[in-house]
Amino acid sequence: MGIGSTWTFLGQIGTNAGFGIEAVSYAIAISAFGGVAGGLAASWLNIRIGRSAPFIMASIGLVTSVLVLMTETPMYALFVACCVSVYCLWTFILPYLLSALAEAEHSGRSLALGSTAQGAGFMLGPFLASILLSTASYNAVLAFSAVAVTLSLLLFLNSTGRAPTAQGSIPR
Repeated sequence: MGIGSTWTFLGQIGTNAGFGIEAVSYAIAISAFGGVAGGLAASWLNIRIGRSAPFIMASIGLVTSVLVLMTETPMYALFVACCVSVYCLWTFILPYLLSALAEAEHSGRSLALGSTAQGAGFMLGPFLASILLSTASYNAVLAFSAVAVTLSLLLFLNSTGRAPTAQGSIPR
């Protein structure tokens, strides 16, 4: 829900920040390179450092990118960097999520349901964001996105048994 709510309104967020439609379109188009880079990075990294560490790092990066989009003094280079980062980290995080599902349940049903849940989240996130936009601003949408990504991180950690310990460290 979180990534979809940001991605769906990224163009409007950019034009609302004062960037022209051509510049915003260019930033979103350039972000596709980030998407490819994220998928390649996840493929290269694989599970060398486990599944939790990459998921945590990517989630923190996503939340950071979304929060940066909320800044009151927009800079175009920062907007482009956030677009690229969101798409890169989105495609980076998906293989770790799906591999955790596959490891948790071996019949394949969880993967099918995971893909369905992803589609439902991509539908529900923008829908809820549009409701927020009817009464609030794009910053409310971005805050919703940051909260949703944070909640998904916590659910991921809880479901994989990788929740932070009392000492604050995260087991592999």
